[in-house]
Amino acid sequence: MRPYEVCVARKDEKTGKTHWTRIGAAFKRDNGGMSVVLDALPIGREFMIFPPKDDRPKSDTNGDDVPY
Repeated sequence: MRPYEVCVARKDEKTGKTHWTRIGAAFKRDNGGMSVVLDALPIGREFMIFPPKDDRPKSDTNGDDVPY
């Protein structure tokens, strides 16, 4: 199974669009938990974990550059 993507959001001040930067990966564990590996640390306290691109539903992003 492909890893989940760990991302942080950045809002473009000129366009108002949200852009996502991948900062790591998350892997499902047999015990129901997840292991998270970060290649960079988020500046804030928050990050998002998204399923692998192949597993994501297709949806309208309203112009935002989001991975979901």
